Amino acid sequence: MEHSPVSKSGMGALAYGIFSYGVFLGVFVYAVGFIGGFLTPTRLDGVPTRPFWEALAIDLGLLGLFAIQHSVMARPAFKRWWTKFVPEAVERSTYVLLSSLALVALFAWWQPIGGIVWETTGAARTAVTAAAILYAEPLQADPPPALRRLADDLLGGADDDGRAPRLRADDHRLHPHRHPARGA
Repeated sequence: MEHSPVSKSGMGALAYGIFSYGVFLGVFVYAVGFIGGFLTPTRLDGVPTRPFWEALAIDLGLLGLFAIQHSVMARPAFKRWWTKFVPEAVERSTYVLLSSLALVALFAWWQPIGGIVWETTGAARTAVTAAAILYAEPLQADPPPALRRLADDLLGGADDDGRAPRLRADDHRLHPHRHPARGA
């Protein structure tokens, strides 16, 4: 009887990857509610429960934790060092998982500072919401062309007359990781 060409370690890496990206999906969905202020127990905005400077220090620390983890682990030099300890097959999944966990910490311990930084209403709110949905990089979704044109128009995108280059879903400026020189 022949054995499957996929090894046990390959199946483990696949399962770990599915788990890591599943966590990311849950965190991404939670982030929508956290930022939008709906359907989540914690929110970006809210009534302050701590003095302003204390809440600000906590929030800056949480943002710093995410920024440092997210940026440092993305560097090629770190990846070369990291893959001495973590198999290359799970390096990206580990990065995604740890970035997601840093966001979970941010969501769990975030301290609202009160006040409104910016707010949109009416058509402007609809445009911002449409842009967030249509251009969400993690979803990598290609909406119908009519919706993309609407979003381009609402956000001041290029006209079809060629006055400015129009960015397309397969354009390397939108998706630098898909650039032909870098591979798929």
